[in-house]
Amino acid sequence: MSFIHNYEETYGAIHPTFYQGTYSQAVNDAKKELKFLLVYLHSGEHQDTPSFCRETLGNTDVCEFINTRMLFWAASIDTPEGYRVSLTLRENTYPFLAIIVQRDSRMTVVARIEGAIKPQDLIQRLTRVMNDMEGYLVAARHDREARQFTQTLRQQQDQAYEESLKADQEKARKRKEEDDKKKMEEINAQKLADEEERKIQVLQYTILILKQDVIKKKQKIYF
Repeated sequence: MSFIHNYEETYGAIHPTFYQGTYSQAVNDAKKELKFLLVYLHSGEHQDTPSFCRETLGNTDVCEFINTRMLFWAASIDTPEGYRVSLTLRENTYPFLAIIVQRDSRMTVVARIEGAIKPQDLIQRLTRVMNDMEGYLVAARHDREARQFTQTLRQQQDQAYEESLKADQEKARKRKEEDDKKKMEEINAQKLADEEERKIQVLQYTILILKQDVIKKKQKIYF
């Protein structure tokens, strides 16, 4: 935020929208969104910096072009992060711009613009680079869509399998409940039958004993 504040105090508030975050975050977002990333390394000491900031980056056509087509990250080389990015990009002079885009699954510097440049020349240069590199983004979008389609299809298949498995498990559960219920009913029925049989046997035995007692009593009477 301090870089943006200092930049606007020195060169004015008209400029492309600065990405508010670290360089790594900007690279990751550009990769995630499949966008071009324009990196500006600022040297306040270079003689061409004031005119570049006021006349080129301050040009409304340049601002609109960049804001509608890419992410724009900037830092001063006098800051720790700006210095680290400078070591990575290895610029030769200032003003320095680098265009980064996903190519063959990697975020790659595909163009470097070094030194003073007029607004329309910058727009033309950026347009040419974007046209040359657009095929890589189209391929990346197709690959991503294919991966998303495959992932979605796999998720749908997994969901269908899970639903089918749950349905089969529910059927098996209900079938087991029915079998258990049927077995229990059979067991209970058998218990009732056994109990009735036992009662009949007891009754028959009781009747037999009574008959025997009657016979014995009759015999006593006769004798």
